[in-house]
This record gives sequence, structure tokens and C-alpha cells, in this order.
Amino acid sequence: MKKEHVIQYLLLLVVSAFASGSCTGSPDRTKAGDIILAASTPADSPILAMLGIQTTGTIDFIRWHLTLRPDKTFTADLKYGEAKPNTLGFKQDNHHMLAGHYNPGEVYTFTSNQPAASFRLQRLNDQVYHLLTSDGKMMTGNGGWGYCLNRVQDGTVVSKELPRLLPTARLEEDSATHLTFDGRTPCIELAKDHRLAVQPDCFKIKWRVILNRDPVTLAPTTYILKTVNRRADSVGGKWAIIKGIPAQPNAIIYQLDPDKPEESMSFLVLDEQVILFLRRDYSLYVGNADFSYSLNRNLNR
Repeated sequence: MKKEHVIQYLLLLVVSAFASGSCTGSPDRTKAGDIILAASTPADSPILAMLGIQTTGTIDFIRWHLTLRPDKTFTADLKYGEAKPNTLGFKQDNHHMLAGHYNPGEVYTFTSNQPAASFRLQRLNDQVYHLLTSDGKMMTGNGGWGYCLNRVQDGTVVSKELPRLLPTARLEEDSATHLTFDGRTPCIELAKDHRLAVQPDCFKIKWRVILNRDPVTLAPTTYILKTVNRRADSVGGKWAIIKGIPAQPNAIIYQLDPDKPEESMSFLVLDEQVILFLRRDYSLYVGNADFSYSLNRNLNR
């Protein structure tokens, strides 16, 4: 074989290796038994510190690709940067790779040494996890992104399990007479379940839920639900608090229009700051790499 042919052959091998995903910085290929979690979360200073991300630039959100392996090792491919208007991407994305070990349980603990990082996830069920603060509370997102991580659909049966959480104490201490929750969710599945009129190409819905309470007794009174797809809609009615269902006696559920089963909408209360949309059978929705099904408390409203 001529020398120039040998060089061309070697170059072809190198290019093929990179194309197959073996280059540094690309997500590992999924193997049997791996669990892949994906999400887009806010990029607040506490989560940046946990992940060991140091930057002076503008960061709006972080896109996660987290791989959990059966041997209790993990890799996290994190992209972050300033959001590009009217898209799901960044003006210019940055990469941050983590690798290390995790300890499973009701709370998963992740530790990376190079680079140094540590974070925790509350397991809600087999498909949905939520990032925790350093003192063990649910991290509170904003009107754009929440802190849920969602299992990439791999043929696994979607769990109907609800988390065994006990948020009652802090909820009873909350004396606010108006509770406002904001967020964005995937569109089509939720719209279909609740008979919302959306376009076939709808990929997100922006939400605001305002829950009013009696100023003396703090009992639920009325609500206002605002949605934005291509146009803004607003509805209202009565709401109620459900404490416990047969599948999970500890669950706290906010239910809009409890007297209208065909129109009612339910949320699982994770704590006083974060609520999750529930299906009609009270199971959790599973989000995607762009949006979760969480709404986050807006303390400025």
C-alpha cells in the first residue's frame, strides 16, 4: 500500500472514531441498565456552585444529560449559557462534564472529584427526580424552567407511584392569602388530557396559577388560571386541598374545580414552593429535555 494511501486510511479511522461519539465531551452511548435523565433547569448561583461551574458570563439555563449506570457511576453532560430568544437553545452554549459515583435511595447523592462537584436528587418515582438545596429542600425554579429531571423514555412502563413526602408542617405555617405559581410545560399531552385548544405544532404552554385563600381561616376560596400558547387565556373557579388519596395517604393535592370532574385540574404539592401537574388518575407526568411539569412559587406576586 502506498504511503499516501496509508495516511488517508488512518485519517479515515480517526474521523470514524469521532463520528461514533468517542470524542471527549460527547454523551456516552447508552448501555443496557443505564438510566438517562434529561432536563433544562435554571442556572441560579446555588446550582452553579454545586456543579462547580464558574463563569462571569450570562447564564439563563442548564441543559442536562445525566447517565446513571448500574455500577453506581455517573456522567453528566451539561450545556449552559444565555437563552437564544424564540428558540430552545443558547446564543452560545458552553460544556461542563462531570463523572463520579452516586448513592441511590429516596435521595440520590452524586459526587464528582474531577472537577469537584456534589448534588442531590429527590426520587419522586422511577421517571421523575427533583434537585435539592444544600439543606434538603426542593430547589425553586422560575417561570421559565423548573428543577425536575425526567427519565428519557426507553420503553420502561411509566410509574403511577407518588412520592412519600410529608410537606404538611411547612404548608400550615404559610399564611399568604394569595399563592402564585408560574412555569412552562410540554404542550400536547397536557392539552389533550384537559381539552385545551392548541395548535398541532404546540410544544410548550406557559402557566400562571393564582390560588386565593380566606384571610382569616386560610381556607381555599377561588383561583385564576392563566395560560399562554399563541394567545392568552384565563379561567377561574373554586379550588380545594385534598389530603391523602388511596395510592398515597400522605399526598397533599391542590385541585381546581373539585366539583367539576370533567374540568378539574390537580397538582401534587412537593412543598410550599413547588407543585407538579397530575394526570386524572393522580400519577405524575414525565417531562422532556426542554420542560418539566412543575410550577414554581412566585414570591413577588
